[in-house]
Amino acid sequence: MTWSIPPSLRSWLCSQLDLKFTDRFKFYKVDIDEEEAISARYHIHTIPTNIVFKGGDEVARVTGYYPGKVRELMDQYV
Repeated sequence: MTWSIPPSLRSWLCSQLDLKFTDRFKFYKVDIDEEEAISARYHIHTIPTNIVFKGGDEVARVTGYYPGKVRELMDQYV
């Protein structure tokens, strides 16, 4: 699988966002190669895939590395 940014940077970014938005957003990182059931359940075919859930339902999704779009979603749902 080809990654758009190095795994260590993705992990760091996820951690930083989780700290910055504590109590407003929760960020999870899933290795879809190890968690195939999750990738199948949520139809994840592109890395990275960012999914926003509200009340347990998917309300938005950004596939690919588009930090601006992810930020827009965060602003919309905070």
